[in-house]
Amino acid sequence: MKRILAVLLAVLLGMGMFIQVSAAEHASTDALTALLRRWGNNISVYYENINTGFVFRHNATRQYFGASVSKAVLGLMIAQMADRGEVNLNHTLALRESHRVGGIGTIQHNFYVGRRFTVRELLRLMPTISDNVATLVLTDFVGINNYRNFVRSLGGNPALVRDRVMNSQLTANEVGLFARAIHHYLESGSRHSAELRSHLRGNQFMLLGHLGAAYPMASRTGWTRDVGGSAGVVHDMAIVYAPGNPFILVVMTANRRHYMDWRNTGHNAQNFRDFNEILRAFEQFNRGLQQQSSAGDVLLSPFRATRDVLQQAIDVPRRWLRAFE
Repeated sequence: MKRILAVLLAVLLGMGMFIQVSAAEHASTDALTALLRRWGNNISVYYENINTGFVFRHNATRQYFGASVSKAVLGLMIAQMADRGEVNLNHTLALRESHRVGGIGTIQHNFYVGRRFTVRELLRLMPTISDNVATLVLTDFVGINNYRNFVRSLGGNPALVRDRVMNSQLTANEVGLFARAIHHYLESGSRHSAELRSHLRGNQFMLLGHLGAAYPMASRTGWTRDVGGSAGVVHDMAIVYAPGNPFILVVMTANRRHYMDWRNTGHNAQNFRDFNEILRAFEQFNRGLQQQSSAGDVLLSPFRATRDVLQQAIDVPRRWLRAFE
C-alpha cells in the first residue's frame, strides 16, 4: 500500500512540476516567439542553454536547403577520425576536375588540377572561408556513405544527405543536435579539438555577430542566392561563449530577397540587421535564464523535473503514509 501511495504521490508531484515548468517556459519565451513571427514560416530557430539544457524551438522541423552549414559536421567527423588515428592530417590529396564547382572558395580560382593539399589545409579552408572545393575533396576522401553514417550517429537523418554535402537538406532541430555534438567535442580536450575550434572561431562569413558580437562564438554560415528558381536561403549556426553561460543558436531562413553577396556588403545589410536583432534577443533571454538559475529558479527540462520528482517521492517522510495504514 505504501509503495502504491508513493508512486501516486510521485505522479501528482510530477504533474505539478510539469505545469510549473511549462508556465515558466511559456512566459519566458513569449517575446522570442513574437519577434520570430515577423518572418512567418520562412524562419526556424533552435536555442539551447548549455548549462541548464533548456531548449527553445521555433518552426524547427521545417526542411531547408542546408548550404554550407554541413561543412562544420564534416569537419567534426574528420577531426574525430584523426583523434582515433584513422586519418593523418598531413596526408595529401589531389585536386581533380570533378572537384571544381561553382560557389565560394579560393581553390577553384587559384590552383590547377593535380595540385595536392594536406588534409589539414583543406580542413582549415572548409570552415573558415567555406571553400566548396575543399569540401568535395574531403568528402571524396572519407566517403559520402561514411558521412551519412556519422550523421546518423549524431541523431541526424542520413536520408537528407546529398552526395555533395552542401546540397543536403537540414532542419533547425538537426543542426541543433550537430551544434551540441560540436560543442562537446570542442570542450573535450581531444587531440584536435583546439584546432577545429580555431577554424570555427575563424568563420569569415558569420551573420550572427557580424555587426558586433557581445561574446566570442564558433560558427558556420550557409547561404545560396537561388534554390530552384526561388529566393535564396541564409543560415547561421553558432556556439556563443557567454561567460559562464554558453548557448547554441541556430537560425535558418528561406525566401530571402536580400541575397548574400560578400563582394557587395550593401546587398547583405538586411540580413545583417535581421540576424543581429535575433542574436540580441536571445542574448537577453540567455542572461535572464542565468539570473533565474542564480536565484534558484532554474527552468528545468521535463527529464530533470522527473528526476527531482522521483527523488522527492523516495524521500517522502514515513509519517505522511502512516495515516493510510
